[in-house]
Order: sequence, then C-alpha cells, then structure tokens
Amino acid sequence: MICINIILMVINLNIYKNIDDYSKSLIRNESALKQSIKDVFDYSLTMRESAESLTKILKDDKKIRGNFGEMQLKSILESSGLIEGEHYKIQSSFKVENQTYIPDVVVYLDGGIEGK
Repeated sequence: MICINIILMVINLNIYKNIDDYSKSLIRNESALKQSIKDVFDYSLTMRESAESLTKILKDDKKIRGNFGEMQLKSILESSGLIEGEHYKIQSSFKVENQTYIPDVVVYLDGGIEGK
C-alpha cells in the first residue's frame, strides 16, 4: 500500500509540475500576443496618420500633387523596363502649329530616340 501511495504522489507531483509549466507557458504566450496586438494597433495608427498627411498634402498643393504623380509615372515606366532618355523623356517640350506642348512624358514606341 505504501508503494502505491508513493507512486501516486510521484504521478501527482509530475502532473502538478506539468500543469504549472503549462500555465507559465500560457502566461508568456498571452503576454507576447498582447504585445503583438499592441504593436499592430500602433502601426495601424501610424499608417493612418501618414495616409491622412499624404492625402492632405496631395489635396492642398497642386505642385506637390504633380510631382507625386510624375514620380509614380516614372516608377511605372522604370518597372516596365523602359529607360529614361532612351525609351522616354520627361517634360520634353515640342511645338505644333506655333503651340507649345509640355507633356509629362513622351514615350518612343518605335524602339527609342534614335529610331525617330
């Protein structure tokens, strides 16, 4: 009978230790999860503020809005594999019937400036 009691005590101690370890692990994981949620929330607030600032700038200042649009257009052209000065020109002016035109971009469709 004493042997059984000792075995049961050892089993109970192991169970309590496992439960205690599991509880500590849950607490650590919960703390890490709370921090991650807080970080995501803080990041979303920062992104919101940045988006609002950009929106305000783009709405209020035509020059900045134009520069931003040109920057986006140039990025699209470059990501398409086009090379400035070879496949396209930015802000080049030309005249047609005494009228001067200054488009944002002139794209050469025939393979480049030399092909013109």
